Amino acid sequence: HLIFGVDLESFSQVNTKLRLIRGRLFEAPSEILIDTNYARSRQLDVGDKLELLGNEFRISGIFMEGIGSRVLLPLRTLQEMNGTPEKATMFFVRVTENETVDAVELRLKERLKNYKITPTAELQELMATNTPVFRQFIVAVVALSSLISFLMILLAMYTTITERTRDIGILKSLGASKSYIVRLILQESLIICGLGVGLGFLLTTIAIKLVLGAFPSLPVEISAAWRVAAALMAVVGGTFGALYPALKAAQLDPIQALGYE
Repeated sequence: HLIFGVDLESFSQVNTKLRLIRGRLFEAPSEILIDTNYARSRQLDVGDKLELLGNEFRISGIFMEGIGSRVLLPLRTLQEMNGTPEKATMFFVRVTENETVDAVELRLKERLKNYKITPTAELQELMATNTPVFRQFIVAVVALSSLISFLMILLAMYTTITERTRDIGILKSLGASKSYIVRLILQESLIICGLGVGLGFLLTTIAIKLVLGAFPSLPVEISAAWRVAAALMAVVGGTFGALYPALKAAQLDPIQALGYE
């Protein structure tokens, strides 16, 4: 569930992203806050009761998702439930405007050598990828997809050039240079890649909606950086995949190409 026990007064001083959508902050030990994702997936609203860790709570408010937790409840309540009074497993530190995260992280690591210091950005990433070997799986899938895409483009362009051997011979007999032939083939490959990227983004959007419809609580988000990286991979793969067939086409003898059937 990603449940956090927090002291609201101190938590609000270090976290400025907690924004209530409905209801109010919890005031009693038996009240909790849930995020919009959790409320949507469980079809819960303010005032509903929810059982967590063998205890029943009442939802006092719903906050906008994105702070790294699905459920917030009073710190003392969670401490009593866990049998760890006056103890905490995580402390948040907010960096002032005249400091940098790296500098504060370095100083904390020097002073608190027996504690693990993790920047918030890395913490959110760890929470999103807390499945064992998740990162390795993603890297393997991306690498395999890139390899398959490269081979498919190479095969497609090679087949296309083989089928157009006579057309290439006509162009060369009319005075087309080797660089013109290479540029022509690479341009065609880039246009195909561009159309593929656009279609891929469209299918990705549809797939995300289908996944969220089936599993509303599953966090699915593709950042702009990932989209740019995917587009660059497609362009680079298309260019290199078409480069060998393009060079091979540029080396064709016009006489032999015209006689090709």
